[in-house]
Amino acid sequence: MTRIISNAIKGAVGLVYNPKPIVLDKEHFLDELKEIGKVYSRYSGEEGHEAKVHNLREKLVQKYFRKQDEIVNWLSEVMSSEKEDIKYRCQAIKCFGHFRHKENIEHLINLLGDKSPYIREAAILTIGQNHNREKDRVLPLLVKHLNDPDFQVCDAAITALKYVGGKEGYDALHEFSKDYSDKRGFNREALLAMEAILWREAISSTPTKD
Repeated sequence: MTRIISNAIKGAVGLVYNPKPIVLDKEHFLDELKEIGKVYSRYSGEEGHEAKVHNLREKLVQKYFRKQDEIVNWLSEVMSSEKEDIKYRCQAIKCFGHFRHKENIEHLINLLGDKSPYIREAAILTIGQNHNREKDRVLPLLVKHLNDPDFQVCDAAITALKYVGGKEGYDALHEFSKDYSDKRGFNREALLAMEAILWREAISSTPTKD
């Protein structure tokens, strides 16, 4: 199975790094993103799979580094289009996470009200992983989704708050763990996230030796 996955990923890399002259346009970029999405869907859950697919997306973005503004527009079109396949939209959201400019966060925030829980989950995780510096902006939104009707979205909100960290993230999780009627193991997840925040804060505040 590992060899099969490796071959599939090599195929996607081959598309990303095609040695033949190509036009770096919207159509080609989105075709490459779709190929990466196929790798993700086919081998989802395999060990190391997430990291490898993340690297493929990163290489794709690097390839188009001179067209970052255009890529943001291309991805935002796919992300917000309900006509597109859900899995494809999720890949676009994750790829969008490579663009951490403050102004780009609004594209992700607009997806938090999407009717698909998969889109809300992907947007929440991408916000938490890549926009933790905008705590004042994202914290109330993440806290709101601790009570999302879909349990996967709730779990994503807990994870995102762990990424946001700091006193704000810790306090939000603490309140959630006290008030939530624990039917799905969320209290335990919240407590683990709080522990991770404390551990990270302790490490960052430890003086380094010269």
